[in-house]
Amino acid sequence: MQKYSLFLLAFLVIGLSLSSCVGGIGGTRARLGEEFSLSVGQSVVIAGEDLGIKFVEVSEDSRCPKGATCVWEGRVAALVEISADGSSQQLELTEPGLTDAPARETFKEYEITYKVEPYPEVGKEISADEYRLLITVRLAPKPLQTEADFTGFITEIHPAGKEGTLGQILVESHADKLVDKYIVTVKDETLILKQDGENRHKVAFKF
Repeated sequence: MQKYSLFLLAFLVIGLSLSSCVGGIGGTRARLGEEFSLSVGQSVVIAGEDLGIKFVEVSEDSRCPKGATCVWEGRVAALVEISADGSSQQLELTEPGLTDAPARETFKEYEITYKVEPYPEVGKEISADEYRLLITVRLAPKPLQTEADFTGFITEIHPAGKEGTLGQILVESHADKLVDKYIVTVKDETLILKQDGENRHKVAFKF
C-alpha cells in the first residue's frame, strides 16, 4: 500500500512540474481577449492556443517623462519570447512615448495589444522589477484574400476634414507604360498593415 502511495505522490509531483513549465512562472494562463499583466521574467500560456509569451526585459526606455519638455517623444521596447508551433523566437514590442494608447503588433494569426507601465516621471528612476507589461492577445483580423485592385507609389497624403475619415492618399500606379492616379480614402475602420518579413504589423495612419 505504501508503494502505491509513493508512486501516486511521485506522479503528482511530475504533473505539477510539467504544469509549471508550460504555464511559466506561477503557471499563469489567460484566454484570448483577456488582459493580463507580466513582470520581468514571468510568462503566460494562452488557453486553447499553442502560444506562450515570456516577458524577458525592457531593453530600452527613452520615453519623454511626465512633466518634461522633450524634442522627441521617445519610446520603450519590451523584449518578449514567444513560443508557438514547437519553436520559440524573440520579438521586440515597441511603444512610443507621450501617449496613453496601447500599441499593437501582429504575430502569425494573432494580434497583440500591449502597454508598458509605469510611465517615466521626472526625477524618478524605474527599476527592472517595477516594470509591468499589460498584454491582450486576440485573433488578428484577416485581410481579404484577393488580388490587389492596384499597387503603386504614394505621392501625397492629406488629412481629412470630416468625422469618421482619417485622410486621403494619392497613389500613382505604373503598369504597361501607363500612369494611373488613384485617390484612396482612409476611414476609421480601414485596416493598414506593414509587411515585415513573414509578419504583418497593424500600423496607425500618420502623415
